[in-house]
Amino acid sequence: RAEKPDLVIVTGDIAFPVPYKAGTLNNKNPSKIFADLMEQMGVYWCVAFGNHDTETYSYYDREQIGNFYSNKEKYPHCLFQKGPEDVDGVGNYLIKVKNSKGEITNSFVMLDSGSYVDGDVFGILWKYDCVHKNQVDWYESQINLLTEENNGTVPPSLMFFHIPPLEMKDAYYAYKDNGFNDTDRVQYLYGKAGEKGAAICTSEYNYGLFDKVKELGSTKAVYMGHDHLNNFTLMYDGIQLSYGYSIDYLAYSGISKYGAQRGCNVITCKPDGTFTTELQNYYQDKYQSQHTKENVDMGDRFTEEEMQEAASENESKYHEQKEKNEQ
Repeated sequence: RAEKPDLVIVTGDIAFPVPYKAGTLNNKNPSKIFADLMEQMGVYWCVAFGNHDTETYSYYDREQIGNFYSNKEKYPHCLFQKGPEDVDGVGNYLIKVKNSKGEITNSFVMLDSGSYVDGDVFGILWKYDCVHKNQVDWYESQINLLTEENNGTVPPSLMFFHIPPLEMKDAYYAYKDNGFNDTDRVQYLYGKAGEKGAAICTSEYNYGLFDKVKELGSTKAVYMGHDHLNNFTLMYDGIQLSYGYSIDYLAYSGISKYGAQRGCNVITCKPDGTFTTELQNYYQDKYQSQHTKENVDMGDRFTEEEMQEAASENESKYHEQKEKNEQ
């Protein structure tokens, strides 16, 4: 209500149907609660699926939840589309932003970054999926169509999906290895790596999405979720890589009493195609709630010793995996 947005984009994990925490396998209920809320607010909204939205053991799969969001009669403000059937994932679609002359001033690319791979059907091994090759090809075709529609001018775009690409990890470690100073390729913009040991959970696979983004020259920023306590933004090879804020109350033990990560990422797109991004934490006086706000801890969630120990382990794993990938 305070931000009065034109569009709300959620980068995944609206549902968390892990029974020993959530007490249910029903992953449609939280989707319905959120959809009903947005319709009550009268705000346009859309979703990119996260790994938890549809678990192997949850009641509904991606196709079914996609059908639920696609009910325009019930949810007229929802801009979600299931996307082409011959492209991997559910929810690969494009939202065009036009001015009064009908010219495309921006577009939002939504992608499904999948869930789990390599036999990790329950997600307990953290073997995450990523955007696949045919999705990259689809993205390229959409940018080419937009360029044709825009009289040969490549329109700017922003991209949204859940699981970070490997380049987010590459950028972070290049920045860290340089003493947390900018390099020729990486510049820190804002935010914090709040996961234990600055963990950045990505897939081990890479099908060239980031390289295609650089090649086409349309997408200026990539927004992602997944790592609930990370909210930092880096520029990498001229592309903005941004974590958003979280509204998580469930997945991490005790996270309901921690508030430094909770809020929204406000993106302002201008008619000339430029944009700005800023983090807005929920626990500000300007956000007046109908209910009493939770008494939360705004300090560091983990001790410095825990962070350092985990950081050392994470860094070793990163360099081992990078060396393996290069071989």
